[in-house]
Amino acid sequence: MISILITTRDRQEYIDRQITCLLRDLQNTDLISEILILDDGSEQELSVNSSNKKIKFFRSEQNLGLIEARNFLVKKSSPAVEYVFFLDDDIFIHNIELFFRKALTTLQSGYSCVTLPYINLPTYKYEKISTFKHIWDIRKTDDDSVYFFGGTSLFNKADFLTAGGLEGRYYIYLEEEDLALRMYAQQKKIMVLYGENYIAIHDQAPGKNFSERQIYLLSNRFVFHYKFIKSRALRAIFNLSYSVLYLAKTKSLSTISRSIKRYKLVQPTVQPQNIPLPTFINFLLKRYFNV
Repeated sequence: MISILITTRDRQEYIDRQITCLLRDLQNTDLISEILILDDGSEQELSVNSSNKKIKFFRSEQNLGLIEARNFLVKKSSPAVEYVFFLDDDIFIHNIELFFRKALTTLQSGYSCVTLPYINLPTYKYEKISTFKHIWDIRKTDDDSVYFFGGTSLFNKADFLTAGGLEGRYYIYLEEEDLALRMYAQQKKIMVLYGENYIAIHDQAPGKNFSERQIYLLSNRFVFHYKFIKSRALRAIFNLSYSVLYLAKTKSLSTISRSIKRYKLVQPTVQPQNIPLPTFINFLLKRYFNV
């Protein structure tokens, strides 16, 4: 019924821990058809220390990148599987079986995706534990959404493929927003589950440094605007607005200039999408302001 898809790279400790948790927590359920794991070009080849027949292990000699790795695993999932669950190797879900049962009920009622927010544990000493504030302080019930969290989302596989899947050029962060907008334009529904009895913890490993992440984020935002906004004048307004926001955040003109350079390299490969401007604006309002 469900295929759990996990990509990993150079993180043997994380994948060992993830497999141990999944096999322990899902041993008494028939909801899981398979657990697919991809070693995405690790410098030292990873291994899976389990004889469980549901686990299927793949290795790519080249680093595909997170998004293409996820798409690869969707294609490798069994044709009989109806639902695919993207799970990051460093996100651990308490009461995952309960989440799956609630999520499946939701999908079978007409939704295309069910997503579970998570708590970010600190990566560096100066960071604090961060939560999505609305989980604890504002909303206590499940809610419709136009957005999903890539590392904890259960999709109807057919709807995921119909929407076009994920695009690697939008990593970091905007790969979810790009697919979510295409799903929104196709009137596919997303549900966020705020369960009190299940919770996801992101025990994140250090990644790209802050400055590099901002370059990817801003340049991907430019690409996003190019893809979905036909008007050059309106694109310029959006790009300028985001540039000002990022300049205020990073206090670095070089971040802006490097973002523009990266955008110019990526932009020629982008195929603009014919999504009406009102749909695009409505999506942004719902995404960021819950309007």
